[in-house]
Amino acid sequence: MPRRLSATLASVLLLLPPALAAQTERQLGAHVHGHGELQIVLDDPILSIGLNLPGMDVVGFEHAPETEPQKQAVVEALARLEDAYALFDLDEAAGCSLAEAESALIPVGMDEHDHDDEHDHDDEHDHDDEHGHDDHDATHTEFQAEYRYTCEALPALESITLILFEQFPGLERVAVQAVSPENQIARTLSPEDPILSGF
Repeated sequence: MPRRLSATLASVLLLLPPALAAQTERQLGAHVHGHGELQIVLDDPILSIGLNLPGMDVVGFEHAPETEPQKQAVVEALARLEDAYALFDLDEAAGCSLAEAESALIPVGMDEHDHDDEHDHDDEHDHDDEHGHDDHDATHTEFQAEYRYTCEALPALESITLILFEQFPGLERVAVQAVSPENQIARTLSPEDPILSGF
């Protein structure tokens, strides 16, 4: 499933101007608490949305779940992330129906925000401490979700409101990249400014 999310993001980046694509890659490469990413592709009649959120902002911890309560929190978070109607409010005029929703918790490797191995719990994999073994060396997790809508009148879609800020109060901002046949949008939304428009 993360491979499908990567494919969606790749398709967005291919359609963006080079400068905007580079900005997107920089944003997605950084692990910052309180900051999520959203990728949107409008390809009539399909609306695709990809969402990335830091584990800390979804379940209150950033390492892989270890205790039963943590594992249960992840299960509940994944279910919440698959309830697209509780996260996004789309214009009714577009006639969009959710066709598919998937979510996953994935490990994220060390980056420029190296936190001094504060969550080092991969003793048996110490010999694999070079890059390329992200599954074992990651000290953070993030939630990824993908949503696919089929729309009766996608050109009538004027805005998407992110009500996910209500579901995840730890989120301070979401960097959005959106591509449609007519436009390309790069914006940062927040609880005070949750509406994306101009497709």
